[in-house]
Amino acid sequence: AVPRPVVLIPLDDYTRILAGDGDDVVLGLSDGTTMTGAQYLAWFHGSTLEVAVFHPQAGAVNLYDTKRLANAKQRDLARMVLTTCPVPGCRHAADNCEVHHVTAWSRGGLTNMDNLSILCRYHNRTNDDDPAKQNRGRIEIRAGTPTWVSPRGTPVANNRHPYGAMKQLFGT
Repeated sequence: AVPRPVVLIPLDDYTRILAGDGDDVVLGLSDGTTMTGAQYLAWFHGSTLEVAVFHPQAGAVNLYDTKRLANAKQRDLARMVLTTCPVPGCRHAADNCEVHHVTAWSRGGLTNMDNLSILCRYHNRTNDDDPAKQNRGRIEIRAGTPTWVSPRGTPVANNRHPYGAMKQLFGT
């Protein structure tokens, strides 16, 4: 299946756009591109974009039950939280990434939004799933945002495409 891009819109910007005052607003999409508020309005009634709700600390509001693989809505929400792989310097857009359990499924991690992140194929396989064995760094959820943490415990954000939902909506 071909991924469809998801647009991330802070509520105050959404209100400005709908009022016709958001032409200068830049919105980030999960495919690594951007669009203006005017371009969003042109697509407003189209079937290619969706809207989701986010909490300032918890992140994506929608939580789900425990199954091994993320469902379509969970994958969409994970792509909205971050629009690129969270490992610093990685350029892979969320639409080309895999869904990753922050606490590994094999270690009891649930398939809920508070335990999911997107990671490119390479970083999903090299992530340190065992917190006791830190060699390459691992993903942790910090303030609702999946963040890469070095083997020494230093959190480092990937700021290549700063249009993820938590950054856009709450500055985190």
